[in-house]
Amino acid sequence: MKGSPRNQSTNIEGLYACGECDYQYHGANRLGANSLVSCIFGGFVAGPAAIRWARARAGEASTALLDTEVRRMDDLYFGKPDPDTLLPLTGELLDEVQTRLLRLGYESLDAWAGVENYEERIVKDNIDPVVLEKLREATP
Repeated sequence: MKGSPRNQSTNIEGLYACGECDYQYHGANRLGANSLVSCIFGGFVAGPAAIRWARARAGEASTALLDTEVRRMDDLYFGKPDPDTLLPLTGELLDEVQTRLLRLGYESLDAWAGVENYEERIVKDNIDPVVLEKLREATP
């Protein structure tokens, strides 16, 4: 049943809600004992329902999207930057990067890159466009 509270399904096929996100019986006591009941009960109902849904569709899903994303993440975190695509950190780009870093609470690009595991992609005052995009996504 699509979007049914009987099996914790949502109106998005294959997505089940349990715990505090299902908004069933919290009321004013959201942080009290009700949230524990919601988590346990919702999990007992949503878990088997999600398994049934997945088993009914075994073999239907393509792994191409997952494989593409895994390759992209591997390249981002473990790959080396392409020297031909590196952007020089000068002028307006340098000002933009510094402003964004300050918004995130970092004093330097190296500090942020170390936390995010992008050290390999910052090369002698140049930045990989992929890392620049991640920095732009992280700041308003």
